[in-house]
Amino acid sequence: MLFIIFTLIIVVTLVFLFTPNPLIKKIHHGEPLKLNKKKIKRVMLGMNFTDGLVYKIILYTLLIIVSFIFLYPVIYMLLTAVKPQMDLADSAAGLLPSSLDFSNYKNALEKLSYFKSLYKSMLVALIPTILNVVVASITAYGFAKFRFPLKKLWFGVMLATYIVPKALISIPQYAWYSQLKLLGSIFTYILPATFGQGLYFALYFLILYSTFKQIPKQLEESAKIDGASNLQIFFKIVLPLILPSLITVTLFSFVWYWNDAETASMYLNIVKAGQTTPRWVTLPIALQNYQLTLVGSEREAMLYRGVEMAATFLSIAPLLLIYLFLQRYFVEGIEKSGITGE
Repeated sequence: MLFIIFTLIIVVTLVFLFTPNPLIKKIHHGEPLKLNKKKIKRVMLGMNFTDGLVYKIILYTLLIIVSFIFLYPVIYMLLTAVKPQMDLADSAAGLLPSSLDFSNYKNALEKLSYFKSLYKSMLVALIPTILNVVVASITAYGFAKFRFPLKKLWFGVMLATYIVPKALISIPQYAWYSQLKLLGSIFTYILPATFGQGLYFALYFLILYSTFKQIPKQLEESAKIDGASNLQIFFKIVLPLILPSLITVTLFSFVWYWNDAETASMYLNIVKAGQTTPRWVTLPIALQNYQLTLVGSEREAMLYRGVEMAATFLSIAPLLLIYLFLQRYFVEGIEKSGITGE
């Protein structure tokens, strides 16, 4: 309740400060204010209601509340990661730490074998992502620009692969990899991505397909008149035009491969003969293994909650940095690909 009241006060203050309205300007400059019902109604409700003060207060209040709901877990993680054990052991301690203790990050780096796990995570996420993007772009371009027998049927089959639950094919896939002796190897990721069965491949296909369909035919016809081949048109003309969509698909694929701890645990977190530990321990697996070591009394788990939160932040920090540098292309790619339904 206090949070809602505090939010309302902030919203009303911001609206009054930044709303370009003559009535509010008079209040700012201390000019005498004549109460006029029509003017008050126009300020409060606006000409179309959406430009009125009431609408803005409601809108900004809802936005702040929804933003807080999404940001609170991140705030909790960051603050808990720098809490000393004294605060973690005290059930009466609040959200804010009494002092900053960065030793939790040091312990997390050691527990996760961070830089080694980071290197493995980059390989496990990046190699299948590149294959996914290459195969999806070629396949989507073929469906968007060429005619061939049973095109609609194959298009339906492509979409059906997105509908089939991953759990339905995981057991036969696991048995197949076991027969090929690929378990515990990165090839369990490379093979599906090479043959168009990578993680959420159909979604990337749809994004790129809709983007290719927006490219005018006249552009390609002009290139053919100038003597360009289909491959030259694809690599030199089409791909540069859809760069934002390619970056969007790359980000989607990279993030999903990075966070897919379930698949990594099934195919990579396996100790082969002659090994003492799994070869491909990614950051999500390392975090999962560390969390399993905390199983015990609730009080004991709370004492190491700071290290756990620090480890969680370290595991997602590379994704945050990547998105920070590529967010402009990511948003542009979503707009062009029509994911928003526009």
